[in-house]
Amino acid sequence: MTKSYSVGLIVAPEFSEKIGQKLVEKLPESLKKHKTNRVEWKIEMITDPMTGAAETINEIFEKASTYKQEKKYDYLICLTDLPIFHKRKVVAADINEDKQVILLSIPAFGWFNLFKRIKHAIIYSFNEIDGENKETKKDSAQVIWRGFSISPIQKVKVKLRETNDIHVRYLGYPKINGSFRLLLGMTYANNPFQMMSSLTGVIAVAFTTGGFGMIFTTMWKLSHLFSNGRLSLISLAAIIGMVLWVIIAHELWEKVKTSSHKRISSLYNLTTISTLLIAVSAYYLVVFILFLGMSLVLIPAEFLSSTLELHESVTFVNYLKIAWFAASLSTMTGAIGVGLENEQKVRDSTYGYRQKSRYREMLQNEQK
Repeated sequence: MTKSYSVGLIVAPEFSEKIGQKLVEKLPESLKKHKTNRVEWKIEMITDPMTGAAETINEIFEKASTYKQEKKYDYLICLTDLPIFHKRKVVAADINEDKQVILLSIPAFGWFNLFKRIKHAIIYSFNEIDGENKETKKDSAQVIWRGFSISPIQKVKVKLRETNDIHVRYLGYPKINGSFRLLLGMTYANNPFQMMSSLTGVIAVAFTTGGFGMIFTTMWKLSHLFSNGRLSLISLAAIIGMVLWVIIAHELWEKVKTSSHKRISSLYNLTTISTLLIAVSAYYLVVFILFLGMSLVLIPAEFLSSTLELHESVTFVNYLKIAWFAASLSTMTGAIGVGLENEQKVRDSTYGYRQKSRYREMLQNEQK
């Protein structure tokens, strides 16, 4: 007779929800393969803003235990896109062996091969609960969580004072590796390319501004006179200026109200900066390609050579430098002050705003 296990999967809305949908499809077969073929796995996904809004791990585990009892699941998995810490180290997974509840912090798994890492971590966590993990050392404080990533993971056991439950936690080790991977994961969760889609109106204005400037030979001459180093500095100034403008104009900076939240607020702000840097850099690349095409079409090589007083033929590099300077100049002069097409989408791509929205939604659900 085939035995069946039921698994509850509680996910935060949006980013975690997308990963959860893939897990519902792929995880049962992977569990069957790695555990035993004589067991059927049934996974049910529940979307709850609690996992993406709770202030502490205890709140998530308390709600998860309630779900597990009500739904009579054999195991329960929580996926959150919030960062979790243990003594200033990044927590990738927190396992309550007694209650058979697993909490995974998605950003701790980084950016690349994310789904594969999370799926492997879940299988490994099930083995931890069932006592099937054989990787041990005399000093049980550290083991390598194989298959997680290149950098190692530290395993610790802790007893929570609030519940007296024993938890197994897997931490980023060393701390700097875990923090860097967390920043990458949080940036990916912010979906910088979705934010970039809100810059289409800015691109239109920048292209119009730069296109108007391109008809004047002054831009051609300056781009020819400027060294690659100076053009690079102008590009950097344009991109950083755009990032600062978006943050200030749309109030994306997370204010530190209490010292206890200082680290989280700083991490949220750093993630906002990295997200915007990627989005604005992608925007800049699009504008550069547009100007390159315009310069190749509209500026005859002979006229450009005569204007620049070149002693040799015009090369593709000359057109590249014109497009490079035009992209930077239009970003600084034309894009600053232009409203984004979808301000709500930009705010939804920041951790602080997203968490506050989920918290309000969670309170509304509790009052119903």
